[in-house]
Amino acid sequence: MHRITVLSLPVMSTKDDNQNKEKLKCNKNFGIHECDASKCHLNNPVENETLEYCPDSNKEEMSELSGDMCSLTLDQLDDDVLFHIATFLEARVVKYALSQVCKRFQEMFDNETYWKMRMTVRFSKKYPAVPCPPNFQWDDACVAREDMHRVWSNIDQSTHNFMYSCNIYGGVDAVHLMQGGEILVAGDRNRSLNLIDLTKYPGNQASEEQIKEMLVHSNKTAHEGWIWSITSVDKKVITGCWDNQIRMFDAEVGCSLASSFKCKAPVLSLYAEDNEIVASCFDKKVYFIDRRTSAVRSRVFHTKPVLCVTGSDHFIISGSEDKSISIFERRAGKIFMMFKLDKYPLCLSYSNNQLWFGDVSGNLHLHDGTEDVFQYIGTYNVGHTEKMTGLITTPGAIFTCSGDKSIKVLDPTREPTSIASINVHKKEIAKIDYKNGVLVSAGGEDCIGVWLPKSFQKESYVLV
Repeated sequence: MHRITVLSLPVMSTKDDNQNKEKLKCNKNFGIHECDASKCHLNNPVENETLEYCPDSNKEEMSELSGDMCSLTLDQLDDDVLFHIATFLEARVVKYALSQVCKRFQEMFDNETYWKMRMTVRFSKKYPAVPCPPNFQWDDACVAREDMHRVWSNIDQSTHNFMYSCNIYGGVDAVHLMQGGEILVAGDRNRSLNLIDLTKYPGNQASEEQIKEMLVHSNKTAHEGWIWSITSVDKKVITGCWDNQIRMFDAEVGCSLASSFKCKAPVLSLYAEDNEIVASCFDKKVYFIDRRTSAVRSRVFHTKPVLCVTGSDHFIISGSEDKSISIFERRAGKIFMMFKLDKYPLCLSYSNNQLWFGDVSGNLHLHDGTEDVFQYIGTYNVGHTEKMTGLITTPGAIFTCSGDKSIKVLDPTREPTSIASINVHKKEIAKIDYKNGVLVSAGGEDCIGVWLPKSFQKESYVLV
């Protein structure tokens, strides 16, 4: 009986494409062998393993085979084989590495058809939840969804989680991430505004002194009341407070006060753009503040306090305690649509034609904004047992928080199902924010929950 060697052959990068500057190398070996499946146990071939098989083989044939196979490159494989290999790779590996190897791979993997098909195979439910706009990026969406499932279905292995309490006194009502998720801004009931540099996090074994070094700025006189809402534009931090004030701080200059605007009632929610700040207030009004001229004007859309506000280039959308949502058309300067609800909304999100909002009973609702119709799609019980206090939507997942002390991570589909449920707080969660893999939550027990990705390399195909 003769012996056959199971060859471990590395896949080499192509040499034919002169435009290829970054070669993709395979980290695993392909075992190539010929034997009957009933007799073969080589599910994981070992390098240079030998089997007694194939009586007609001889050393010269094997030597010739080895020489031929060692010259095998990825670009010599059939399309079907390459597509099959890609199913075992992370979406970001395909997007940022495999598709960049050569022109042929780019044509295969850098197109909308491939990413739509990959999404359909991996995720069965309708996505996006409503018809997508023409500029929707399917490759980015697929990368985001696969990343979200990988990270949040295995939180302990994929993130650093800690509770930040340095210099926080009283419950935290507002948190916000800026500068790509690297800077955390928090406002507590001690009327303090804190800026925390998350890139300084030293690791799970960090001492209290090391955690304190993450605090880069603290202003104990930022407001004269509870800071209830925080947003930002570039490096300007914008806060809304129960003292009726909207204030803008410059994070580049020691978080010094840049400007201040006075409303006639407590500020409950903020939406900000380059040239305008929109605030919803307790006095039933929505305030529009021109950042260039400091002019302030107000409009009445509701009959009770306006609890939440969001917007787009076309609309300003507000939700009120009067159980209604108002859609204000900015160009026309008038209410475009208003619809009544069974329960009043507490949080809103609008992007990619999707209007999501959470209500006082803890349910999540979806309206389709395609062609400005805002058709009702559905109401979803996502597992919260108390009011939904925060809502963040992304192409990869939906994040919600509640008075029941939990955070839910959901699939962003027509029927959102749970990816993860997070329970780390002992009291009500007032707000959450998410950006570039970083999640933060405002806890009522004088602390902030923080989840950091194991890597800040946003466009790297190296997953750690």
